[in-house]
Amino acid sequence: NLDYQIATNTRDEVGDLSRAIGDMARELKYTLVSRGKLAKEIIERTQAELALKEKEARLQSLFSNMTEGVALHEMVLNDEKQPVNYQIVDVNPQYENIVGMSRNSIIGKLATDAYGTAVAPYLNEYATVTLSGKPARMETYFQPMDKYFDISIVPWGENGFATIFTDITEQHAIWEAKSRLAAIVEFSAEGLIGRDLANKITSWNKAATDIFGYSEEEMMGQTNALLVPTGTTNEVSDMLKRIV
Repeated sequence: NLDYQIATNTRDEVGDLSRAIGDMARELKYTLVSRGKLAKEIIERTQAELALKEKEARLQSLFSNMTEGVALHEMVLNDEKQPVNYQIVDVNPQYENIVGMSRNSIIGKLATDAYGTAVAPYLNEYATVTLSGKPARMETYFQPMDKYFDISIVPWGENGFATIFTDITEQHAIWEAKSRLAAIVEFSAEGLIGRDLANKITSWNKAATDIFGYSEEEMMGQTNALLVPTGTTNEVSDMLKRIV
């Protein structure tokens, strides 16, 4: 029992020995308490470090397996604290697949060097996010790669930003084709009517309105029955033959 004290007030050798033993007991008790506290702190710190490593591992797995391209950047400022460029800090595998540039060839490079441009691509947009701390999103055409991108920009660290992006070149081409087709349908001199498998009208151009007298709003979702009033079968049949 380290709390046990030998009671003596004598000034002889017995008293000196008693006091020495008491001092040793107190020091030993303090040492044991300190070691116990230190061991607890070590255990808690180790557990925290393991939890942090596990969290970092999960984030790294997410970073590596995302279907979107991800790039981390550090903004480069001049002496007046104005953004003039940015450095590529890290990229994920999907970045390599989309952009066609290997991670090892661009890590640590300035954007102007990595992409071969006189000015860092989208420097103003990226600087706005970095300095304001507010995320943004944009769709853009990047001429050096002849690609369209959908890019989300988010602040990262004290003076950095991350871009999360997808290649929408194919979707953009489909949209352009649909837009051209819609323009052809709308402005064709021929009546053009689109129908689904249930024979319901899904598109109706201006020429069809001129022929039948019904607006697009009136005809969407209708069938040919509306176009064949009683007693006019032959007349309407002749008009339908004029519809491409």
